[in-house]
Amino acid sequence: MKNITTRDLNESLTLLLPQRHDDGEGGWREEWESGLHLWASLWPLIGAHAEDTPHYRIIIRAGVTLPSKIAFLWHLHQQPKRLSVLSSPVLIQYNRFLSMTAKEEINA
Repeated sequence: MKNITTRDLNESLTLLLPQRHDDGEGGWREEWESGLHLWASLWPLIGAHAEDTPHYRIIIRAGVTLPSKIAFLWHLHQQPKRLSVLSSPVLIQYNRFLSMTAKEEINA
């Protein structure tokens, strides 16, 4: 893997966190709410998936506490894309960065 620097973190992401809301009938529904704005590096993963949805390696700076279930909103010029995180973030490169894989949600 390439040696990463903060200059490589050039993609704008918003952390999406699941929140439970009462449905008024004794149950709950889960909605995604915006969290931190982060800068990241994204690399497409070629041949890493069987379905037709693109997968990415996401790298962000360490020091952010992430819950087990998260997603990201990737801010692109045409329209934003939603990315569901598939793997738990792992520390890389002397514990300076977090790396995880995510897949693009189609029609999300």
